[in-house]
Amino acid sequence: MKIEKEIYQKIIQEIPEKPPEIGGIVGGRNGIITHFQIDRGNSNIDYCKCSYIPDIVKINSCIGEWENNNVDFYGIFHCHFGGARTLSTSDVLYIKKIMRNMPERVKKLYFPVIVLPQREMICYYSTIKNKKVNLGKEAIIIL
Repeated sequence: MKIEKEIYQKIIQEIPEKPPEIGGIVGGRNGIITHFQIDRGNSNIDYCKCSYIPDIVKINSCIGEWENNNVDFYGIFHCHFGGARTLSTSDVLYIKKIMRNMPERVKKLYFPVIVLPQREMICYYSTIKNKKVNLGKEAIIIL
């Protein structure tokens, strides 16, 4: 995953030290993440504060604005507390659901996890081909 240094630093810095979990979306151009939007989650849903439930209306609105400005949607990030570095079972199920509902032109999305308290970003990605969803992990290249 390629990401501009300023964007990487802002994402890492804007994640709060304590729950509730939050996340957001990343976008860019030419395979490089150049944009992000923090999402504090959907406050209208009663859920465990150790889970990130995106505010779909806010996220979709931002993606629409990006499209109007030639910024491609590249994925969703969220934080994990307590040093958890891997995707949870719920994360994997949610990623698969997202991938199966994306337009056919979308073949790959990123799902970075921000690990706290270390403030480390780990890049997971997902691809889809012939309706089969695959997950992997890749290096982050900060530009």
